[in-house]
Amino acid sequence: MSIKARLDKIAKEEQTIEKIGRFLKTKRGYKFVSMLHRMPLKDLCELNNAQFMRIYSSDTKNMNIIKASIRKFNIHFEDPPKIEPIKPQKVKCQIYLKRDQRKEIEARNKPKKFGFAALMHAYEEHKMQKFVKKHPAPTERELAEDLFPDEIRNAYSNMIDTARYKIRQNLVSAYCKLSIIGRYEIANGKWIEKPITMIKDIDGGGHHINAIPVEHKLIRKAQEIANNAYKEDNSLVCIIIKGHYRQGRLLIPKV
Repeated sequence: MSIKARLDKIAKEEQTIEKIGRFLKTKRGYKFVSMLHRMPLKDLCELNNAQFMRIYSSDTKNMNIIKASIRKFNIHFEDPPKIEPIKPQKVKCQIYLKRDQRKEIEARNKPKKFGFAALMHAYEEHKMQKFVKKHPAPTERELAEDLFPDEIRNAYSNMIDTARYKIRQNLVSAYCKLSIIGRYEIANGKWIEKPITMIKDIDGGGHHINAIPVEHKLIRKAQEIANNAYKEDNSLVCIIIKGHYRQGRLLIPKV
Protein backbone atom coordinates (compact mmCIF):
# COMPACT_ATOMS: atom_id res chain seq x y z
CA MET A 1 0.00 0.00 0.00
CA SER A 2 1.40 3.41 -0.98
CA ILE A 3 1.82 6.36 1.38
CA LYS A 4 -1.02 8.24 -0.34
CA ALA A 5 -3.42 5.32 0.13
CA ARG A 6 -2.50 5.10 3.79
CA LEU A 7 -3.07 8.82 4.31
CA ASP A 8 -6.44 8.58 2.55
CA LYS A 9 -7.40 5.69 4.81
CA ILE A 10 -6.43 7.62 7.94
CA ALA A 11 -8.36 10.67 6.73
CA LYS A 12 -11.42 8.50 6.06
CA GLU A 13 -11.22 7.05 9.56
CA GLU A 14 -10.95 10.55 11.05
CA GLN A 15 -14.03 11.69 9.13
CA THR A 16 -15.92 8.61 10.26
CA ILE A 17 -14.93 9.23 13.88
CA GLU A 18 -16.15 12.83 13.61
CA LYS A 19 -19.44 11.61 12.14
CA ILE A 20 -19.78 8.95 14.85
CA GLY A 21 -19.16 11.63 17.51
CA ARG A 22 -21.95 13.85 16.12
CA PHE A 23 -24.27 10.83 15.97
CA LEU A 24 -23.51 9.73 19.54
CA LYS A 25 -24.57 13.15 20.90
CA THR A 26 -28.11 12.60 19.63
CA LYS A 27 -30.95 10.69 21.29
CA ARG A 28 -30.51 7.87 18.80
CA GLY A 29 -26.84 7.75 19.77
CA TYR A 30 -27.79 7.43 23.43
CA LYS A 31 -30.02 4.49 22.53
CA PHE A 32 -27.28 3.04 20.33
CA VAL A 33 -24.66 3.05 23.11
CA SER A 34 -27.08 1.67 25.71
CA MET A 35 -27.68 -1.34 23.45
CA LEU A 36 -24.06 -1.68 22.29
CA HIS A 37 -23.25 -4.74 24.39
CA ARG A 38 -26.70 -6.31 24.14
CA MET A 39 -27.07 -6.78 20.40
CA PRO A 40 -24.76 -7.66 17.50
CA LEU A 41 -23.25 -4.56 15.89
CA LYS A 42 -24.68 -5.40 12.48
CA ASP A 43 -28.25 -5.61 13.78
CA LEU A 44 -27.79 -2.53 15.93
CA CYS A 45 -26.57 -0.42 12.96
CA GLU A 46 -29.49 -1.56 10.83
CA LEU A 47 -31.93 -0.78 13.62
CA ASN A 48 -30.61 2.81 14.07
CA ASN A 49 -29.85 3.42 10.35
CA ALA A 50 -26.15 3.84 11.14
CA GLN A 51 -24.46 1.68 8.54
CA PHE A 52 -21.69 4.29 8.15
CA MET A 53 -20.15 2.96 11.37
CA ARG A 54 -19.23 -0.29 9.71
CA ILE A 55 -16.10 0.81 7.88
CA TYR A 56 -14.42 -2.57 7.91
CA SER A 57 -15.80 -6.03 7.32
CA SER A 58 -14.64 -7.05 10.79
CA ASP A 59 -17.02 -5.94 13.53
CA THR A 60 -14.15 -6.12 16.03
CA LYS A 61 -12.32 -3.27 14.25
CA ASN A 62 -15.55 -1.32 13.91
CA MET A 63 -16.23 -1.73 17.63
CA ASN A 64 -12.74 -0.40 18.46
CA ILE A 65 -13.39 2.72 16.34
CA ILE A 66 -16.71 3.34 18.08
CA LYS A 67 -15.07 3.02 21.50
CA ALA A 68 -12.29 5.39 20.39
CA SER A 69 -14.92 7.93 19.35
CA ILE A 70 -16.60 7.70 22.74
CA ARG A 71 -13.29 8.33 24.50
CA LYS A 72 -12.26 11.13 22.10
CA PHE A 73 -15.40 13.19 22.54
CA ASN A 74 -15.63 12.34 26.27
CA ILE A 75 -19.23 11.26 25.95
CA HIS A 76 -20.77 9.84 29.14
CA PHE A 77 -23.92 7.82 29.16
CA GLU A 78 -25.88 6.56 32.05
CA ASP A 79 -27.42 3.13 31.96
CA PRO A 80 -31.11 3.28 31.23
CA PRO A 81 -33.30 2.72 34.27
CA LYS A 82 -34.23 -0.88 34.85
CA ILE A 83 -37.86 -1.57 34.22
CA GLU A 84 -39.24 -4.10 36.64
CA PRO A 85 -41.44 -6.71 35.01
CA ILE A 86 -45.10 -6.46 35.74
CA LYS A 87 -46.09 -9.15 38.17
CA PRO A 88 -49.31 -10.87 37.16
CA GLN A 89 -52.01 -10.50 39.73
CA LYS A 90 -53.78 -13.56 41.01
CA VAL A 91 -57.43 -13.42 40.17
CA LYS A 92 -59.82 -15.85 41.72
CA CYS A 93 -62.10 -17.33 39.14
CA GLN A 94 -65.14 -19.15 40.38
CA ILE A 95 -67.05 -21.38 38.03
CA TYR A 96 -70.58 -22.05 39.08
CA LEU A 97 -71.71 -25.54 38.14
CA LYS A 98 -74.83 -27.46 38.73
CA ARG A 99 -74.87 -29.87 41.62
CA ASP A 100 -74.83 -32.97 39.38
CA GLN A 101 -71.90 -31.61 37.36
CA ARG A 102 -69.96 -30.81 40.50
CA LYS A 103 -70.51 -34.29 41.92
CA GLU A 104 -69.45 -35.85 38.63
CA ILE A 105 -66.20 -33.84 38.55
CA GLU A 106 -65.45 -34.64 42.21
CA ALA A 107 -66.05 -38.33 41.60
CA ARG A 108 -63.79 -38.27 38.54
CA ASN A 109 -60.95 -36.54 40.40
CA LYS A 110 -61.25 -38.66 43.53
CA PRO A 111 -58.38 -41.19 43.78
CA LYS A 112 -59.54 -44.75 43.40
CA LYS A 113 -58.88 -47.19 46.21
CA PHE A 114 -58.18 -50.76 45.23
CA GLY A 115 -59.61 -53.57 47.27
CA PHE A 116 -57.40 -56.38 48.49
CA ALA A 117 -58.46 -58.75 45.68
CA ALA A 118 -57.96 -56.10 42.97
CA LEU A 119 -54.56 -55.19 44.42
CA MET A 120 -53.45 -58.83 44.43
CA HIS A 121 -54.68 -59.26 40.85
CA ALA A 122 -52.72 -56.19 39.73
CA TYR A 123 -49.61 -57.50 41.49
CA GLU A 124 -50.06 -60.88 39.80
CA GLU A 125 -50.33 -59.24 36.37
CA HIS A 126 -47.21 -57.18 37.12
CA LYS A 127 -45.26 -60.33 37.94
CA MET A 128 -46.59 -62.06 34.82
CA GLN A 129 -45.51 -59.16 32.62
CA LYS A 130 -41.98 -59.43 34.01
CA PHE A 131 -42.00 -63.19 33.40
CA VAL A 132 -43.22 -62.83 29.81
CA LYS A 133 -40.62 -60.13 29.16
CA LYS A 134 -37.93 -62.50 30.40
CA HIS A 135 -39.41 -65.48 28.51
CA PRO A 136 -40.93 -64.07 25.28
CA ALA A 137 -43.31 -66.13 23.18
CA PRO A 138 -41.94 -67.79 20.03
CA THR A 139 -42.44 -65.67 16.94
CA GLU A 140 -44.33 -66.76 13.84
CA ARG A 141 -41.07 -66.99 11.94
CA GLU A 142 -39.62 -69.38 14.51
CA LEU A 143 -42.77 -71.49 14.45
CA ALA A 144 -42.73 -71.60 10.64
CA GLU A 145 -39.15 -72.85 10.64
CA ASP A 146 -39.85 -75.58 13.20
CA LEU A 147 -41.17 -79.04 12.29
CA PHE A 148 -43.57 -79.21 15.26
CA PRO A 149 -45.00 -75.72 15.87
CA ASP A 150 -48.06 -77.00 17.76
CA GLU A 151 -45.87 -78.69 20.36
CA ILE A 152 -43.93 -75.45 20.88
CA ARG A 153 -47.17 -73.50 21.35
CA ASN A 154 -48.50 -76.03 23.85
CA ALA A 155 -45.22 -76.11 25.76
CA TYR A 156 -45.13 -72.31 26.01
CA SER A 157 -48.78 -72.19 27.10
CA ASN A 158 -48.10 -74.78 29.81
CA MET A 159 -45.08 -72.80 30.98
CA ILE A 160 -47.18 -69.63 31.27
CA ASP A 161 -49.89 -71.47 33.23
CA THR A 162 -47.32 -72.98 35.59
CA ALA A 163 -45.68 -69.60 36.16
CA ARG A 164 -49.04 -67.96 36.89
CA TYR A 165 -49.90 -70.72 39.37
CA LYS A 166 -46.58 -70.34 41.19
CA ILE A 167 -46.88 -66.55 41.30
CA ARG A 168 -50.39 -66.81 42.70
CA GLN A 169 -49.26 -69.33 45.33
CA ASN A 170 -46.40 -67.06 46.39
CA LEU A 171 -48.68 -64.02 46.64
CA VAL A 172 -51.19 -65.90 48.74
CA SER A 173 -48.43 -67.18 51.01
CA ALA A 174 -46.88 -63.71 51.41
CA TYR A 175 -49.98 -61.54 51.86
CA CYS A 176 -52.78 -63.83 53.06
CA LYS A 177 -52.35 -64.73 56.72
CA LEU A 178 -53.75 -67.85 58.30
CA SER A 179 -56.22 -67.57 61.16
CA ILE A 180 -55.99 -69.72 64.27
CA ILE A 181 -59.27 -70.36 66.08
CA GLY A 182 -59.52 -71.91 69.53
CA ARG A 183 -62.28 -74.17 70.80
CA TYR A 184 -63.04 -73.57 74.47
CA GLU A 185 -65.18 -75.88 76.61
CA ILE A 186 -67.94 -74.10 78.51
CA ALA A 187 -70.06 -76.87 80.16
CA ASN A 188 -71.47 -80.37 79.57
CA GLY A 189 -69.32 -81.07 76.55
CA LYS A 190 -70.30 -77.82 74.82
CA TRP A 191 -67.69 -75.53 73.39
CA ILE A 192 -67.38 -72.20 71.65
CA GLU A 193 -64.93 -70.96 69.06
CA LYS A 194 -62.86 -67.81 69.57
CA PRO A 195 -60.19 -66.35 67.26
CA ILE A 196 -56.77 -66.47 68.87
CA THR A 197 -54.40 -64.86 66.38
CA MET A 198 -53.25 -64.63 62.75
CA ILE A 199 -49.97 -66.07 61.55
CA LYS A 200 -48.03 -65.69 58.34
CA ASP A 201 -47.85 -68.65 56.00
CA ILE A 202 -44.50 -70.43 56.18
CA ASP A 203 -43.05 -72.22 53.15
CA GLY A 204 -46.46 -72.36 51.46
CA GLY A 205 -47.88 -74.79 53.98
CA GLY A 206 -51.23 -73.02 54.03
CA HIS A 207 -52.07 -74.30 50.55
CA HIS A 208 -52.23 -77.92 51.72
CA ILE A 209 -52.59 -77.62 55.45
CA ASN A 210 -53.76 -81.21 56.04
CA ALA A 211 -50.99 -82.82 53.96
CA ILE A 212 -47.91 -81.23 55.53
CA PRO A 213 -46.07 -83.27 58.18
CA VAL A 214 -45.96 -82.50 61.87
CA GLU A 215 -42.32 -81.41 61.56
CA HIS A 216 -43.28 -78.57 59.20
CA LYS A 217 -42.40 -75.07 60.46
CA LEU A 218 -46.01 -73.92 60.16
CA ILE A 219 -47.32 -76.79 62.31
CA ARG A 220 -44.62 -76.29 64.92
CA LYS A 221 -45.45 -72.57 65.11
CA ALA A 222 -49.18 -73.31 65.48
CA GLN A 223 -48.44 -75.97 68.13
CA GLU A 224 -46.44 -73.43 70.13
CA ILE A 225 -49.37 -70.98 69.95
CA ALA A 226 -51.75 -73.74 71.13
CA ASN A 227 -49.55 -74.59 74.12
CA ASN A 228 -49.27 -70.93 75.19
CA ALA A 229 -53.03 -70.41 74.80
CA TYR A 230 -53.70 -73.46 77.00
CA LYS A 231 -51.41 -72.08 79.70
CA GLU A 232 -53.45 -68.88 79.73
CA ASP A 233 -56.83 -70.66 79.69
CA ASN A 234 -56.99 -74.39 80.46
CA SER A 235 -60.51 -74.65 79.06
CA LEU A 236 -58.96 -74.76 75.58
CA VAL A 237 -59.74 -78.09 73.94
CA CYS A 238 -57.95 -77.64 70.61
CA ILE A 239 -57.11 -75.11 67.96
CA ILE A 240 -57.98 -75.00 64.28
CA ILE A 241 -55.49 -73.55 61.85
CA LYS A 242 -57.34 -72.42 58.74
CA GLY A 243 -55.74 -72.94 55.32
CA HIS A 244 -56.09 -70.73 52.29
CA TYR A 245 -58.89 -72.76 50.76
CA ARG A 246 -61.32 -73.15 53.68
CA GLN A 247 -59.76 -76.37 54.94
CA GLY A 248 -58.58 -76.58 58.52
CA ARG A 249 -56.37 -78.73 60.73
CA LEU A 250 -56.94 -79.59 64.37
CA LEU A 251 -54.11 -79.38 66.85
CA ILE A 252 -54.39 -80.42 70.47
CA PRO A 253 -52.27 -78.52 72.97
CA LYS A 254 -49.51 -80.51 74.59
CA VAL A 255 -49.51 -80.10 78.32
